[in-house]
Amino acid sequence: MPTECITNPLQRELADSIIRMVPLDEIRILLACGAKVNEPVTQGLMPVHYAVWQRYYEAIQLLLTRGCDVNAVDECGYSPLHLSAEHGYTEIVKLLLKSGAKVDYRPDTGEEFPRTTLCDEPLRLAIRNKHMDIARLLLEHGADPNKRYFFGSEINLINDLQYLELLLTFGANPDSRDRAGLTPLMKAARQPQGMESVLLLIHYGADVNAMADERHDYRTVLHYAVLSGNIEIVNLIIKQGAKLNYDESFDLGKPSPLDLAILKGDPAIIRLLIESGANVNFTSPILGSPLHVACADNIPNRYEIIRVMYLSFSKELITLHI
Repeated sequence: MPTECITNPLQRELADSIIRMVPLDEIRILLACGAKVNEPVTQGLMPVHYAVWQRYYEAIQLLLTRGCDVNAVDECGYSPLHLSAEHGYTEIVKLLLKSGAKVDYRPDTGEEFPRTTLCDEPLRLAIRNKHMDIARLLLEHGADPNKRYFFGSEINLINDLQYLELLLTFGANPDSRDRAGLTPLMKAARQPQGMESVLLLIHYGADVNAMADERHDYRTVLHYAVLSGNIEIVNLIIKQGAKLNYDESFDLGKPSPLDLAILKGDPAIIRLLIESGANVNFTSPILGSPLHVACADNIPNRYEIIRVMYLSFSKELITLHI
């Protein structure tokens, strides 16, 4: 903790005594001699910050009894709850919450991606440092599961399945977009091992037809599932109602899910897409038809892909304007 000089030497003595974890009677004497529970020691740090840092539970209780501000923040915006949530001090978190600690400190500016501030919310700190019990406690006491940061909301900043489920259970928006414009389902679907996350997000109502913006070639969740190479994820997304084709009036000149599967050289996924209704005759002014794409140079498994396209649609005509 900071040790620079301050105006009131009793405050420094109080902080040092707490750091040394002296008996409570010595702390009481300092308070009787004029040390203040709500006067900063240095850099905005109050005596209670030092008590939390040292995990001196009894000293925290004493300071709270003497009227210390449970929501006092230092110059970086850290409250006692921030410190205890970050470091995993579960019992101290419980004490602070019981004593009226706020769970959210950042003001809502109305910005979709707020500019960075000096510190994150206690919930973000607990999740980032993998303190599950504390994260749950904070949510149970009203912490906002949709708090937004510069790179997105809480749910956009995690990869761990347990924390994903925790946030969703407490009302996190499954379709929240990060700064790159991607939803959690898009990011889960593109992971070869992402099936559990995909199932969880769909269970909580994630949109299987969400579409990214131009930065990501207007890819849908199905595009990302195709990119994962996991045919089970692709099949699940299709069964949940994912559109296999762009609307003809919405020609973006970008690869469709079928085009993307062809570019990846994945015959099994190509077969699944076609059998599920992907339009093999849709023609883009830039890419041409899927058959044009399949006949291009450097396509892996090109001959197998062309064979799959013919066999899968043997009863229908494939346009051959090459």
